[in-house]
Amino acid sequence: MNASVAEGFAKELAAPTPGSAFFAAVDDDGTPLGLLSLRTDHDYFTKEPIAHISDIVVARAGEGRGVGRALLAFAEQWATDGDYRLMSLNVFAGNDRARRIYEEAGYEVEWTRMVKRV
Repeated sequence: MNASVAEGFAKELAAPTPGSAFFAAVDDDGTPLGLLSLRTDHDYFTKEPIAHISDIVVARAGEGRGVGRALLAFAEQWATDGDYRLMSLNVFAGNDRARRIYEEAGYEVEWTRMVKRV
């Protein structure tokens, strides 16, 4: 987790945004395994409310243990319980491991954001 993600988690915990949720995964002895931040977003074109995974972070202690998949499943249940029709997330182009997990879970690329340094 980088500093900006940690800062965002701290702000959200201190003053939760309506329509957002924050969850932690821990093992039986309390060791942190992962963090999940969810929010209500809106489709750009239709303005329909959609569930959005703001951040999903797996700690080193959780790597290779299915924690990412469990957090993803938890997020999808949160969306289902909230009667959202769609769930979205963002992933960096070079994060092949995460992209594979998302694609295996049924996520599809909807659009691609491109940037250029000027």
